[in-house]
Amino acid sequence: MEVRGYTDNLGSAQHGLELSKDRANAVKVLFAKNPSLTRSTFTANGLGEVQPIADNGNETGRQKNRRVEITVPTR
Repeated sequence: MEVRGYTDNLGSAQHGLELSKDRANAVKVLFAKNPSLTRSTFTANGLGEVQPIADNGNETGRQKNRRVEITVPTR
């Protein structure tokens, strides 16, 4: 499974990339502690401010863009 972290466009792109990596890694660590998920393998990737799902021009939109998405491969 892939954990993808995102952020809004405030601050530099490099800072946003670091924040998104930290966000994804925090979720990955949390999942790794869950006994029911021990058979699963997780990767964490920070994507910064790319692929916003809402308008970065207002706080409501920026809050939506600060997110983590989990991708589960289909078999």
